[in-house]
Amino acid sequence: MKSMAATEIILIIGTLVAVGVVLVQLRGVFYSQELLAKEEVVTSFAKDLEDIIDKAAFSTGDVDFVYHPLIKKYYVNVSSALKGANYVSQVLIYDKISGKSTSFYKSFEVIDNNFEDCDRILVIKKESKILLTCRCHENGEACKDDLICCSVYCNETSKRCDIPPVCPESLKCPGTPMTGGPGDNAWIDINGVTCCPLNNIGDSSGPICSSKRCCPTHKPVWCKRPIQSDPRCMSESEYKTDCKICKNSFILVVVANNYADMNAYKARVNREMQIVRDESPFRECPDCLDIKILDVNCQANYNSYNSIINCVHSNYGTNYNLIYAANADNWCNGYSLVGFPFTICGNGLPTEIKDICAIHEIGHNAGDLCDEYGYNYWTSEGCPASGWSEYNLVASGGCTSFNCGGSQSCCGTKLKPSDSSDRTVDIMGGGGGMKSGCSGAYVTPAHFRDYNYNRFKTSISGYCG
Repeated sequence: MKSMAATEIILIIGTLVAVGVVLVQLRGVFYSQELLAKEEVVTSFAKDLEDIIDKAAFSTGDVDFVYHPLIKKYYVNVSSALKGANYVSQVLIYDKISGKSTSFYKSFEVIDNNFEDCDRILVIKKESKILLTCRCHENGEACKDDLICCSVYCNETSKRCDIPPVCPESLKCPGTPMTGGPGDNAWIDINGVTCCPLNNIGDSSGPICSSKRCCPTHKPVWCKRPIQSDPRCMSESEYKTDCKICKNSFILVVVANNYADMNAYKARVNREMQIVRDESPFRECPDCLDIKILDVNCQANYNSYNSIINCVHSNYGTNYNLIYAANADNWCNGYSLVGFPFTICGNGLPTEIKDICAIHEIGHNAGDLCDEYGYNYWTSEGCPASGWSEYNLVASGGCTSFNCGGSQSCCGTKLKPSDSSDRTVDIMGGGGGMKSGCSGAYVTPAHFRDYNYNRFKTSISGYCG
């Protein structure tokens, strides 16, 4: 092996030293660039927040913005002080990973607060106040301003978030349940008034009272019967497409006929109209059914429907879809003028079926429903033979036929007495015809059965969408 000359060895060592120096220098460059990147990240974070705060400050009206920071480990502190006649607010941001911090100042008040490591940051402006936060403070937490509290009430004495003693007028929501379900997040003030929460952070709370539910401002409309899923608060655009809404109002005018005791009349029709609301397909669109119970007593024979209609026109007008007259006489029947906006029920019906006479007659008129007393009744009123063969009644209690109507005898039963989904309703739905002298056994109904129920839904499709 040939030995190297001294000069060659020196040259090699010099080259290695030179390379090492370059590597050290490059490492220094890389390290500096890494620090610079980290500084740029926290600086960019601060600039984003400052831009949003400025945008909120110069917006007209109340606004709120959401910012999702790239930094995941950080701390934000907001402090403000009155300098002379003006506020000076400092927003300090500390990056826990790089150890770098930056801050900016505003010549207006940003409410004192601090938070860390939030996935989202909210910038909220209400009136002249600006809040930088990632959550509202729960009751008992320290506060400086109402806006920082979930209840939007900072107790002046304790300086802790608290429930305000009196519900603001705009947030009163009588009838709101408080069972913890969607839209049930109300509270009771010292006067016993049901009140919606005052904050608007998250889908579970908000300041809008809609159909006896508390909804947030970004989803301000309560939908009781969505096309899919459970009842919930919706945006206005979602409500139009995903909620069963009223196309028109079906106006039902209720009037007394030959009543001496108007309190008895009101008690009766309130019971009857609750069944109308609960048992008919209008229950799917309750806002579509506009029931107007008039404090009017029309004196006329129950067969003199023109006299009763004229009485309604004189005392109310003609803006209605249907009249229902509650007759006070001991008359054991009711009738509907199909194709003509008038229905009536007597007061002599047996207790078991008395309150369902109204929905029966209204069903004939508004729902185009057919009686199920017998095959001849069914087909003569326009229902197909196939409907009767599927839905005719089962004899019970020794009955041998269903030749009902007028004062004739009749018996019947629900097809599935233990099944709440079996929509048997009054005489229409099966077997409430009148025994001689209006006494004896009657079927207590549940709901309209499938055929009549669907027929009713089709008839009112112009109202309930």
